[in-house]
Amino acid sequence: MTYPVSEIFYSVQGEGRLAGVPSVFLRLAGCPLRCRWCDTAFAWDTLEAEFMSSQDIISRIKSYNASHVVVTGGEPLNIEHLDLLLDAIKTSGCHITIETAALNYRAVTCDLISISPKMSNSFPDACDPEHYAKIALKPDVVASYLSDYDCQLKFVVASEQDIPEIIDLLEQLASLSTLDGEQLRSITMLMPKAAGRQQYRNIAPIVAELCLKYNFRFSPRLHVELWGNTRGT
Repeated sequence: MTYPVSEIFYSVQGEGRLAGVPSVFLRLAGCPLRCRWCDTAFAWDTLEAEFMSSQDIISRIKSYNASHVVVTGGEPLNIEHLDLLLDAIKTSGCHITIETAALNYRAVTCDLISISPKMSNSFPDACDPEHYAKIALKPDVVASYLSDYDCQLKFVVASEQDIPEIIDLLEQLASLSTLDGEQLRSITMLMPKAAGRQQYRNIAPIVAELCLKYNFRFSPRLHVELWGNTRGT
C-alpha cells in the first residue's frame, strides 16, 4: 500500500495555536478544491507525487529531530487508507496535526484537527458559487469533527467583508456541534490572506484590528513572514 506524497520537509509550524513548534510536514497530494489563493496548487493532483509506503514515510519522518508531524495536502482526509498511515505515525510516538477543509468525516488517529473552512473568498473565479459552496463547505462535517476531536478553526481573511460569513458559519456550528458560541470563538483564528512577505506585512495589522473588533484570535503565518512564498518551508 502506498500514499501519494507531494513533499516531506522539516520546518516550524507557521499557523494556529502550535505556531513556532518544530514539525515535520507530510504533504499528501490530491484535492477536489481549487481555492483561488491556494499556495500549494502543485498538490492538487497526484501527477508529480511520489508514491511511498507507510514504512518509507515513517523513516523519512524519523530522520528529522521533531516530535510533531503535520499531515496536510492537498486534502489529506480524502486519501484512501489514511487511517492506517496515521496509526503508524502515532505508534512512532509523534504528535499529529491534520490540516483539512473537513469535506468528509472519517474516524482518524490524531491529536489536533486544524480545520480551514473554505469561505466564498476562496472560490475560483470560473465557478457557480452556489454549486461550488456545496462542495467546498460542509458545516455538518465540520461540526462532527468539533464534537469528536480537539480542533481549531482557521479562516483566511482579506478584509472586513469576510467577517459576516464567518460569524454566520459559527452560528450554524453552535447549533450543529457540542460547542457553544463562546467555545467556538475560543478556537477560531483569523489569518491574513497573503502570498508573499510584503503582502503579509501589509495585511496582518488589518486582520489584527479585525480580531480586536470582533473578538477573534489572530493566527500568524510565520512561514510567509520568514521565507515568503517558498515551497518546503
